[in-house]
Amino acid sequence: MFEGELNFWLSLIFGLLFVYLLARLILQPAKIFFKVFLRIVLGAVVLFLVNTAFGIFFDFQIAINVITALTVGFLGLPGMILLVATMLLVGGV
Repeated sequence: MFEGELNFWLSLIFGLLFVYLLARLILQPAKIFFKVFLRIVLGAVVLFLVNTAFGIFFDFQIAINVITALTVGFLGLPGMILLVATMLLVGGV
């Protein structure tokens, strides 16, 4: 009788462990996707604000696309400086 009870508890523990690991496996990529998506959106908002501010006074605009939004979203101010320097070097102004 003790052996059947032991099997039940071991099965329960391994089942819960399996469900926990499966949930972590599914939720981890979702967290990463959400972080990347949030950075793209924030980068696009910053690019829009910079284009609005500098576009009026200096006739200078940076295209808003996934690559530029990711650059600004992940690198922040250095990414913005990188994009401005690239635009000036390429002659996009």
